[in-house]
Amino acid sequence: MTRPYIFIYIARPESILARNGRAVIYISPGMLEALQLKSWNPDEIHQMAKEHAQQQVLNAREISKLNRQVKEVQAEKEQTERERQEGARLLEAERRRCRALEEQLAQYLNNGLA
Repeated sequence: MTRPYIFIYIARPESILARNGRAVIYISPGMLEALQLKSWNPDEIHQMAKEHAQQQVLNAREISKLNRQVKEVQAEKEQTERERQEGARLLEAERRRCRALEEQLAQYLNNGLA
């Protein structure tokens, strides 16, 4: 009679990273025998899973940090655009004022010389 090779490892990333986190592992006797021939320790799979979960958490933190930076840059860009629009509005108002003064000066000169 043959013995099946069964290896089952179940864990949630957020669980195995917790201090009291846990994982469930089942290795059939035939599989365990095969793994022991290679001097393989089942705890290695748990350690690999923990390391991978830790990398994912770090990546999530890095993504969150990057998202904050993007929002800050977008806010700065929006503020700069508002300031540019206000500057353009003030410049146009100043140009209109200058044109009005030039017209007044031209009328004064025309009336004074006539």
